[in-house]
Parts: sequence; structure tokens; C-alpha cells
Amino acid sequence: MEIRSQTKIQFTMPRAPRDTYKAHQHWVYEAHQHAEARALGDKIGLSFPNGSAGGPESDFMYPIRRLVVTGQDTPANMRLLFGTSSTTNLTPYHEARRLVLIDELCGVPSSAAGHLDQGCPYWSPRPASREESAEIEKLLRFERKYKDMLPCALGGAKHQHGRKISVESDEGYGRGESASPRRRYS
Repeated sequence: MEIRSQTKIQFTMPRAPRDTYKAHQHWVYEAHQHAEARALGDKIGLSFPNGSAGGPESDFMYPIRRLVVTGQDTPANMRLLFGTSSTTNLTPYHEARRLVLIDELCGVPSSAAGHLDQGCPYWSPRPASREESAEIEKLLRFERKYKDMLPCALGGAKHQHGRKISVESDEGYGRGESASPRRRYS
């Protein structure tokens, strides 16, 4: 006699932690109504979404990165813009801080987040804590260690067979000769 287990596996989409959701709601719908928050925004060149969930200003990373880049990411300023001074569960804060500190260490601004820095009056992030320095050093060691193993991801050096990979072609990306070429948008 065979017994089968009726285990059901459910997959759910990951959700933002509750603290992040509340902080984002405060940023979009409430922060612009407070004079102190507006004064801070003027000081660091920050545009408010003014209750509109659309547009670049409503992107949660925008105000967080601006606070980090200008060194104004203090508990008091976090409370003004996000309704909470706790950054423990604000994943976007830790991500922004890590990226800015890496940019600061390397002396090169992030091209991926560059649009978030437009209109920023100055670049003056707070120095990294010991924990942040250790984490960044670990990330940079990882990058150096695996740079040769991941040439496509880190600048597109050479394919494993020694041929240069062109970003404009599909060469080296598993598309067989019989596959039709991809269409380019014009």
C-alpha cells in the first residue's frame, strides 16, 4: 500500500515589510503637509510628491538616497519625512546607504542611481560605521574574487571560449544559430 503526502506548496510574492510600507505612505501622502519637512526638502533639494503616488518623487528610494547623500540621514529627519526614526526595518535605507558608501569609497558616482541625485546641492555622506565598512569591504572582496568568473556581468570582457562578447549581438547568450534574431526597438 502506497501512502502519498498531500502537501500543498504555496508561493507568495515577497512584500515590503510593514515599516517600509508605512514610511512610504507617510512620504507620499503626509510629509509635504509639514513645514519642517518642507524646510528640510528645500535645504537638500528634495521635491515632494504632494499626495500623488505617480512620478519620480514618489519613488521611495529618492528621498532616502537624498538624505544619505547629503549626510542628513538623522533620526529627526527620518521622522520628518517618513514618520519614523527607526531604520532597522527600512531595507531601502540600508541599500541606499551601502550604494552611496561604495560610491564614496570608489570615488565614482553610481550611474544606476544618478537620476536620483539630480538637483542635489552637495555630496557629503556620513562616514561609514565599523559594521558598514566591514560589509562594504566584504562586498568589494567578493567582486574582486569573482570578477574573472563573471565577465559579462562586470563589463563584458570575454566569453569562456575567448571570443569578445558584443553587447549589440546575441553572441554568447545561448541563442542557437537557428534562432531568429531579436528585433531592436528604434
